[in-house]
Amino acid sequence: MTGCGASTPSADCIAVPADVMQGIADGADTGREIVGQEAKAVKGSGEGVYFVAMRFETKGGSDEVGVWGTDAVTSDALTTVISIDGFAKQFTHWPDAQQAFDISAAHPKALAAEGCLK
Repeated sequence: MTGCGASTPSADCIAVPADVMQGIADGADTGREIVGQEAKAVKGSGEGVYFVAMRFETKGGSDEVGVWGTDAVTSDALTTVISIDGFAKQFTHWPDAQQAFDISAAHPKALAAEGCLK
């Protein structure tokens, strides 16, 4: 997050349970498996819209952070996942948020979700 300077996550940060991280990771392409390490979400402006930033480990052992859009932050309600940033698009086959909804990695809520992991 540029220019923020805050080291404490915002109260708007929502904890994301392991089963939701697994649901996102289940969209990994064959040979590009990922394991979620930590995730935080922020609520989008619409009902049932969340921006989820997830720190994950790749099959090759590197740590990355990707941002996805979801319709829930509980596994029993999770039905939709879309890829927002480059890492999400690179490592999973979820639909591209930019093409489908004109949502980019520069969206303020995507940046806020990433900021929750700092």
